[in-house]
Amino acid sequence: MSEITSQEYLDMCSQLQGILKENEEKKEKAESKLLEYKKFAITTYGVARMISNLMDESELCIDSEIMILIDSLRSYSSQFTEENIIKWSE
Repeated sequence: MSEITSQEYLDMCSQLQGILKENEEKKEKAESKLLEYKKFAITTYGVARMISNLMDESELCIDSEIMILIDSLRSYSSQFTEENIIKWSE
């Protein structure tokens, strides 16, 4: 088994540092994107809740199909937010 020279060792260390830096950059990019998705999901849930509350309090005649769609969106986004955002943060 041959021994490596100090230059080969330094080259390998440099290569490893490059790989680690690249992985760290990818990780930071993924975390940033995840935060974007979390904000989007929370905003969607909030808007769906506001629309649902406005419909419940409104005296206007709102088509039942629209109410069902909004309630479904609110319900789904509530479940998604709880399962994928709140539990991840704990």
